[in-house]
Amino acid sequence: MDKFINFSDVVSIDPERMSGEPCFKGTRVPIKTLFDHLDKLDEFFDGFPSVTHEQVNQVLSLAGQSFLSLCYEYSVP
Repeated sequence: MDKFINFSDVVSIDPERMSGEPCFKGTRVPIKTLFDHLDKLDEFFDGFPSVTHEQVNQVLSLAGQSFLSLCYEYSVP
């Protein structure tokens, strides 16, 4: 992961949109949908053309940052 990605640049959470489900910013596509389709990304992009490859890369980078942060937090010396 080369750079820090700002959560609010990538994800929007609005109680008026998709019942507050975290979505790709500027879309109505829930972030969870990406994780449900990780093994078939071509189908994801075909089914949700409003989501860009850059947005997916940013969300995956955020997920990686969070995961690594948890790893360091829970690592035993």
